[in-house]
Amino acid sequence: MKQSEFIKILKEKEIKFEQKDGRIIINGGYVDLYSLTELPENVEFNNGGSVDLRSLTKLPEKVLFNNGGNVWLDSLTKLPENVVFNNGGNVYLDSLTKLPENVEFNNGGNVWLDSLKELPENVLFNNGGYVNLNSLTELPENVEFNNGGYVYLPSLIEMPENIQFNNGGYIYAKNKKYSKAELNKNNKPKDVDNLNLKELLEKTLYLLNYPQPGLLSWNYLLRERLTELNTITKNMLV
Repeated sequence: MKQSEFIKILKEKEIKFEQKDGRIIINGGYVDLYSLTELPENVEFNNGGSVDLRSLTKLPEKVLFNNGGNVWLDSLTKLPENVVFNNGGNVYLDSLTKLPENVEFNNGGNVWLDSLKELPENVLFNNGGYVNLNSLTELPENVEFNNGGYVYLPSLIEMPENIQFNNGGYIYAKNKKYSKAELNKNNKPKDVDNLNLKELLEKTLYLLNYPQPGLLSWNYLLRERLTELNTITKNMLV
């Protein structure tokens, strides 16, 4: 897609933007580009809300996500190298099966990589929430989890050495729940406690008590909370 075509779409949707040094800088609040299947290079999302690009199947180079909310890239099957997510909310990459090298997740929320089959070395998870690697069966060495929440690895066959877990929550792997200290010391896991479950129940109940089914973000948050609840309760029943 050419920049001129993209600018025409932005004007039609009344999305605020500016042009500077050959880049298109998007401002304003929530950016709804749900039906967009292509994006030009040199686009920068500096808007205060979320960015909805759920129909996009390929992301060009030199796209920056500095927006304040979530980034939805649910249909994306390929990601260019050296992509940095600096957005304030979650990153949804549910259809991605392979990550390129030197990708940084510095976003403030969770990272969804449900379909990921292959993870390269030197990937940094510095995000503020949890990391969901639901389908991953093997971890490379020298991967760092510095995220603020839990790490979910239910399909992992074997836990390799030299993996550093600096995350703020527990690690779910091989149908068990580990603390980072236990895995870093290669000890056996302790019994599961109810702290995360209690917190998630409170968050889910809050969403149910204040329903906004017409709001896209409310629907996604509810789905996310229910998925987390399902994950934790399954591990507790093992």
